[in-house]
Amino acid sequence: MTTKSTLHDQRTGWPVHHALSNALLIGLLTFGMALLGIITRPMGLLAAFWPANAVLLGVFVRHPRTARWPSWLGALAGFVAADLLTGSTWTKSLLLTAGNFAFVLVGLLIYQTQREEIRLLRRPESIVYLVLIIVAGALAEGAVGSVINPVLFHGSAEAGFSYWFSAELANALAIVPVILALPTWRASSPGRARLIRWPTMAKWMPAAVFVASVMIAIRLNDSGSIAYPIPALLWCAISYSLFTTSLLTSMYGIAMMLSISTGQMSLGAATSDLHTLLALRIAIALIALAPLMVASVMGARNALLKQLQHLASHDPLTDALNRGGLMERADMLMRQLHDARQPVSVLMLDIDHFKSVNDQHGHATGDRVLREFARIVHGMLRDTDVFGRIGGEEFVVVLPNCGQDNAWQIAERIRAQFGQHALSSEAAVPLRATVSIGIASAGIAMPSLSTLLPDADHALYRAKHAGRNCVAAAGTTKNPG
Repeated sequence: MTTKSTLHDQRTGWPVHHALSNALLIGLLTFGMALLGIITRPMGLLAAFWPANAVLLGVFVRHPRTARWPSWLGALAGFVAADLLTGSTWTKSLLLTAGNFAFVLVGLLIYQTQREEIRLLRRPESIVYLVLIIVAGALAEGAVGSVINPVLFHGSAEAGFSYWFSAELANALAIVPVILALPTWRASSPGRARLIRWPTMAKWMPAAVFVASVMIAIRLNDSGSIAYPIPALLWCAISYSLFTTSLLTSMYGIAMMLSISTGQMSLGAATSDLHTLLALRIAIALIALAPLMVASVMGARNALLKQLQHLASHDPLTDALNRGGLMERADMLMRQLHDARQPVSVLMLDIDHFKSVNDQHGHATGDRVLREFARIVHGMLRDTDVFGRIGGEEFVVVLPNCGQDNAWQIAERIRAQFGQHALSSEAAVPLRATVSIGIASAGIAMPSLSTLLPDADHALYRAKHAGRNCVAAAGTTKNPG
């Protein structure tokens, strides 16, 4: 009999096949980004847009476990392969790659000392750290450029430093925030519906105005053109998330850099002059900072408001809606269903003999029972359903577009799963609790929850009178088993 074993890196314990697959992906990504940058080299040395370094840093910061030596070798292979494919020599390619690595390595080393919420731009001060880290990396790359420029291009050390520093600063500020602010994808729970809400026309307006302002800036091509999109970018910053704002800011930076470097925009100045070109690059980078800062502050403000609204409308113990939050959310839903002439069902749920649980096992155990019950119910509902705690051990569920038969099936699943769930007391004594459920349904929803609650409450009373741990609805009562 043979067993399969997985090879691990002796130092990190990371499976070798993961490290190799990451190295391959990083190599292909670097190759593609470097090739894209090389294509935008209308002036030989000066790439109008060089995304490879910023993308590599963003990926390493976003996914720290990929930043291991095989991935660095993969990136090295990607850089060199792109250079050689486009006619560069080995010496030139390795020297240029040293400058690329200087930026990524310095930026990564500093970012590794920061908390995750700083690395992933989840606090307003994250943008300040982002700028400082990018500046440090760009300075390191500029230092390498000051050595390489005289060797490869017979230019001055000062010119090499200025170009490499300014180019990396502009490129990184355009790209790194997009990668770090990229939302984490989360799969919906099995059996739960996902609502897709398309943005309204008003939501599209800031982005539309931004695109128009960029087109106008390129078209007019005067000395103030690069500043024309600023009002639209600030409007986007207060209207959209940090990720969307950083994406639009990236589009602005890339569009401006490409237009200037290719001669499409002259801005009334001699952009063929190196110092003028570098000054414009830095100006574009600094313009990009304003919307990023505003979006970061707005994101923190909105998160705080959302947290306060959640605390005001939710029960702190079970995280279900409290009575006020339930009535407000349910009444809004009921009015929508009433206007659409759609059905609705309401469940009234009451944990059986809950007072005896508190008396025999303590209030801490009672709280645990409530939390577990709420967790079970949450996991069995759709995103469109409304769930709240109206007091003590009583809960309410509003089921839109759900008739009595389907509501009965849902209630039975809740009753059965909670009844089978083993709970533990403070004394580690296992206990089981049960729930009684009353159902009230309407073929066409009433305009208010309060019109159905008495019927659901009356059905709940009948369920308890029938012996508890059962479901009752519309004159029908069913005991388990």
